[in-house]
Amino acid sequence: MPYGVMGFCKTRGFELAGALCSAADLADPERAKRAAAVCGLPLFISESSARQAATVAQVFRPLSELAVVDGEPLDLRNPPARLDLETIFVFRGSPHTPAVLAEALDMPEVKEHLSSQQRFLDSKTWLQKQVAPHLADMTAEDQVLVLERLLPLLEDIQEANSQPYLVPVEVEGGRFPAKPPFMVLDPQDFTIQEVFGIIGDDWPALDRNQMFHFPARTLTTSVRQHLRRLGMRKSLGDGQCLGFLCEALRDRHTQVSGQRYGEIQRGLMQRIVESWPHLEGA
Repeated sequence: MPYGVMGFCKTRGFELAGALCSAADLADPERAKRAAAVCGLPLFISESSARQAATVAQVFRPLSELAVVDGEPLDLRNPPARLDLETIFVFRGSPHTPAVLAEALDMPEVKEHLSSQQRFLDSKTWLQKQVAPHLADMTAEDQVLVLERLLPLLEDIQEANSQPYLVPVEVEGGRFPAKPPFMVLDPQDFTIQEVFGIIGDDWPALDRNQMFHFPARTLTTSVRQHLRRLGMRKSLGDGQCLGFLCEALRDRHTQVSGQRYGEIQRGLMQRIVESWPHLEGA
């Protein structure tokens, strides 16, 4: 960032911090009023404007026209045209945000004021609401970047399996990210590998109308590990998955020899026996 812009931001950041910290009592209602007043002043620039500081005249705007993200920006290689990652956002964790301004934006009264206007977002909320709905339009590489940032932030399985769905899957005719983790088969599960004849990372693209699908082959090991934590299907103790595998094996009887079919069938029956105490209604 050029000296003039950086200097301006630092100066305004110090002014913001000073305006908010002048009172010793954190419960002072005047501080909330000062926060609202300062946030309404045209002192701030968005992430995209900061990145273009060397070539574009800066437009300073009030936070009432922007939103603060409590995290770092996301550098996608080829973001979809409809996805706005930067033009209305100020990122506390961005190298383009001066430290003093980042600290001022973290003050309780500032966060409270911006949150009341839905203009202060944590990283998880920003990724879920702003970025994840556009996964279908992203390149495979960018999908991985988003998931590697978002999945570690998800702890609640129900939340991870709610819309927008996060897992790109392999389907006949093309890949589409329209499945929650609990509708995705774990390709590293031995019984699943046996039924579908999976060798290495060469798992099949199933028909679009199937209940379960395999994750996109482009997903990294770390992404698949998080998907297992968030409900990706395994054969042990999962009645729905075992029922699906029985149907899938029936469809393979013409693709393998009788001997091999019998081996797979016995392995699947053994898995059902192992799972029996855990099956619902057993």
